[in-house]
Parts: sequence; structure tokens; C-alpha cells
Amino acid sequence: MSRARIVVFPIKGRNWCFVRSFDSASAHRSSSSPPPQLKDLWTTITSDGRSVKDNAETVSDFVAEKMSRAWSGLEKAPEGSFKSKLHRFLGVRLLSRVKPSEIFLKSVSEDVKKVEITYPASLNPRLVRRRLRHIAMRGSADHKKYFMVQSLCFPPRQLLVFCHCRIYHSFGSYSEHILIGEHSRAVNDFCY
Repeated sequence: MSRARIVVFPIKGRNWCFVRSFDSASAHRSSSSPPPQLKDLWTTITSDGRSVKDNAETVSDFVAEKMSRAWSGLEKAPEGSFKSKLHRFLGVRLLSRVKPSEIFLKSVSEDVKKVEITYPASLNPRLVRRRLRHIAMRGSADHKKYFMVQSLCFPPRQLLVFCHCRIYHSFGSYSEHILIGEHSRAVNDFCY
């Protein structure tokens, strides 16, 4: 049974911060592990008894791990290099467009069965649960809508410009919307 710890603190007025805290030992273990290989992914996917959903989750985890390692490589680039400029001008701007609630919802996975919510003593526990439930319900509704709109727009976009990057982006967006929608439903279940 997996456990998660959510830390809540108000920033100013109605703006609150919701963060899932990670165990530092497990984070250190995952960063020191060797990078995942395509061969390992293929053997995992082709093994018997795995559902399509499990395979899709394995592929998205593989891509997320690769992107995370590439991002950390860009962060560690020497100042003034092309990688440093790419990180500073393009990466940070794109990352700043992502809502903090989406990052929070993506960090809470479905396999978590028990959640511990930590918040300042001055806050009412019912208010904290209500705000958390509101974020989860809003995330579920929004990403369901985004998924439907992108599904409808997929064929016309592919006819206009046929490019592999556009196809990968579309499928990446589909998987993100599905993933965040499922995670927001899981967070919503914790609040009751």
C-alpha cells in the first residue's frame, strides 16, 4: 500500500500551494539508477499478461524519465552554452505556462491508497479538504474537456501539416490529459 504526503500552505489570500512531498531516500535512489533503455521498455511491454493500460503507463513513465534526465542535463549546462540558453529562454518559459495545480495533480499517482495532509494549525481542516477537492474536481473536468477537444481536432490538424513532431505532440497531450484526469479523480477520492 503506497502512501503520500501532501503539504498545504497559504501564500496570500486565496492563493494556496499544494505540494506532494517525496521521500528523499527514494528520490536519491531513483536519480542514481541507470537510465532506462529502449530494450528494457520493449521487454516489459511484450511480456505476457499486461493490459493496454499498463503498457501505456509504462511508455509514459519511460518518456517522462527520459525527458526528466534531459531537462536536468540542460539545467546543469555551463553558463553561456547553447544548452544553457535553450533552458533559460525556451524551457523556463514553457514550464511557466503550466498551472501549479497540474503539476500537483500529476505528482499524485493512482496507486496511492493513503494520504496524509499536512497544513498549518491556523487553517480549518474542512476548508483544506474542500480546497483540495475543488482542485481535483476542476482538474478532472478541465482535462476531460481538453481531451475531447484535442480528439476532435486531431484529424484536421494532421491533414494540414503532416509532421512526426505534431503527431508525437498530439499523443503526448492525449496521455497527459488522461493521466491528470485519473490522478485528479484519485485525489478527489482521498478528500472524502
